[in-house]
Amino acid sequence: MEKAFVREVTGIEASGSETGLRVHAIDEPGADGAQHVYDVTGFDTRTNPGMQEMRIRSSNLIVPFQIGPARPPGGAMNGITDAVLLAIVRDRLAALKRRPLACVECAEALLHVEGALFALHRRGARVALERRST
Repeated sequence: MEKAFVREVTGIEASGSETGLRVHAIDEPGADGAQHVYDVTGFDTRTNPGMQEMRIRSSNLIVPFQIGPARPPGGAMNGITDAVLLAIVRDRLAALKRRPLACVECAEALLHVEGALFALHRRGARVALERRST
């Protein structure tokens, strides 16, 4: 990854745990200042029982985020939204909270993710209202 705009995303590891997972933002920042394509590496799905059943093998995951309007006229989204990614994390944390060995940290993380989703939904409602007003 030799391009100047490729940047490693840091802070993904829990304190004291080293998984070998790495995340890079791999596209140029857009007009909004954000990068929209991320590459997650450092894993091997051959050791994941769920992926073995589906016969999917991978050692990286490209995550494309939407560029442009969230509801493009007459077209499909060109990537996922922050809310979609947070909803996936919320689903996993809610499942972990229901397990017999649930922990306070997962419950706390779930509260924060739900708060982030609520803030994004509020932002979406505000932007929609502003667009109708102009």
